Amino acid sequence: KELEPYEDDGYAVMDDQLDFYRTIVGLRRDHAALRTGSHRTVLVDDVQDVLAFVRENDDEAVLVALNASDRNAGVHIPVEGDGWTPTYCTPGGPDLSSAAVTTESPDRCTVPARGGRIWIRRK
Repeated sequence: KELEPYEDDGYAVMDDQLDFYRTIVGLRRDHAALRTGSHRTVLVDDVQDVLAFVRENDDEAVLVALNASDRNAGVHIPVEGDGWTPTYCTPGGPDLSSAAVTTESPDRCTVPARGGRIWIRRK
């Protein structure tokens, strides 16, 4: 389908928003735990406006951390177990290809301002 059906230029779809939605929809499609897994809140930080939760099924656990503030937030997300792999970060956050970030644990991490991060742990 045509993604820009508007004749008025003021209503064009922004490429960065479209890329973001495609990425998020793709993550949901590729990880069944995000669609049908159980839900458990693991962090509510009202001071920094950060919420973190885990969606989990028999095959994997998905940790999602969201930051609603205008500042990056350094947080400790209390999750059990090792093997959490950084999978997604909104633009402006850590470079996931960096060796320091690929080994970063959610128990000490930065969640970008007005953004989020996702980690996956296979069972």
